[in-house]
Amino acid sequence: MSTIKVDTVRPVTADASLTLQGDNSGTGVTGLTIDSSGNTSLGGVLKLKSSGDSITASDGTTGVLSESGSVVTLNNVQLGDGVSPNNSYAYYTMADTAGTGSSSTVQFSSVTTVLEDSDFYSSSFASNTLTITIAKAGHYKISNTFYNYGSANIPTYRYYAEITGTATKYGLAPNEKLEFDSGSGQAIANAHLNIELTFLISATASQTIIIEPHFVYTLSTGTYYYGSNIEIQRVK
Repeated sequence: MSTIKVDTVRPVTADASLTLQGDNSGTGVTGLTIDSSGNTSLGGVLKLKSSGDSITASDGTTGVLSESGSVVTLNNVQLGDGVSPNNSYAYYTMADTAGTGSSSTVQFSSVTTVLEDSDFYSSSFASNTLTITIAKAGHYKISNTFYNYGSANIPTYRYYAEITGTATKYGLAPNEKLEFDSGSGQAIANAHLNIELTFLISATASQTIIIEPHFVYTLSTGTYYYGSNIEIQRVK
């Protein structure tokens, strides 16, 4: 084994590239090449240090890329306009109408998946029930917005969504239900009512959140329009 100490290493040929190689059973293996413009390319894998900063900013002290316990962390970085990060977002909507002179508890026959980040979610719908399966562990905020609109006054109305699934739920009543009741109030004709109810879940990979929405209403005349929108986004 020999050690060479030099201040500068350059190729012998003018305007040529400098190549550093390792050895594999007597055969040279290119690890790094520096071309005549000073650009560097790798022939193999660049491995980070097992701890501490492996890449810093130009000041030599501000950490940019580090590793600890096999976890790599990116720090002190501002993303530019050209970067499109994974949005970890999904949006589902259900809508229907009811006719004149009816009083009922109504449900939904289908759901429209407007957006769904497949890296984080998959979903299915059956029997008025939306099941969202979460692919990555984390905390997720769920917003359930419901709306109704009547061409005539709606004397009473109530919305509730049964919440089940294997994920841990926070911010729900003990019966795990999102609920709004108009009580003795009524919705006046041609007024669009929109109310949002939110809660937080903590999930591990493959856990689920299941939402089953219902509308309870009375309608003397006119047409009743109603819907339920569900958003989910990872917050941590």
